[in-house]
Amino acid sequence: KNMNQEPFINWMALQKLGMPQRPPEKPDADGHNMWDDNAATYNKMSALEEELTLLQVDAMPLESDMTVIDLGCGCGRLTVPVANRVKSVTALDSSRNMLDNCIANAEAAGLTNVTPVFMDVFEAKAGENVPVHDFAFCSRSAALWDIDRISSFGSRYAAIDIWANAPTIPEQIGKLFAGTSDAAKGRPGRPPMSDRRIGYNAFWNTIYDKGYEPNISVVPDGFKHMYASREEAYEDLLMLGSVDEGKIDIYHQNVDKYLTEKDGGFELFLETRSCIIWWETHPKQFY
Repeated sequence: KNMNQEPFINWMALQKLGMPQRPPEKPDADGHNMWDDNAATYNKMSALEEELTLLQVDAMPLESDMTVIDLGCGCGRLTVPVANRVKSVTALDSSRNMLDNCIANAEAAGLTNVTPVFMDVFEAKAGENVPVHDFAFCSRSAALWDIDRISSFGSRYAAIDIWANAPTIPEQIGKLFAGTSDAAKGRPGRPPMSDRRIGYNAFWNTIYDKGYEPNISVVPDGFKHMYASREEAYEDLLMLGSVDEGKIDIYHQNVDKYLTEKDGGFELFLETRSCIIWWETHPKQFY
């Protein structure tokens, strides 16, 4: 069967060459990991992305009676709007701080159909310690590499949400704080995903080669907010990075590049683009 045929090209190996992963940091004795330290930053960025995130949700094959699992839910950027459209969502993440933000965001939205699960996605086993759902999806996490794992949690559909040859969150934050801190220069970061030869096409081809029929939507994305003044924007965004003494003007100039006067205020817009790839987990096989 085609589901068992070896592919001509190892697309995931190519993808990993083009987008190398930092070695995962093991949690400490209390279960605290690197994502706990970044939860506030990602929660803020999720809020700024809220409006355009809906375009990604629109691209998913959601139905009102579905049970859904968000593998690596983070702060609930997708969990919350998806839960507004389906029967229930299981929000799974290995970061307690991320999961706490997800729960808080769901409660703030008036949702009662979100179930948090504190667990590493690579320790989750479909049908064993985590139930199989109608639809499983994974967004911008290390689990993206494991298409079989994602598919195992969805009895009907599975999906991934990835950047579409466009700036990531670390890159966007880097624009706002370029040249503002000597400390930031030594921090390890993920290289920009700028090689189109091994972008989201590698994921699509991997999914296809596994015998699925992937559907793809590339949608506009970005981080937006309206501020009453430039000063309000400066203050609000400052928590995303660090500014050394004497470099505040550099920070202001950076932020100004992404502020536009509008309706008596100033609109922030950091533009990017995202891609949703979804597939039936048990497609009909004709050959």
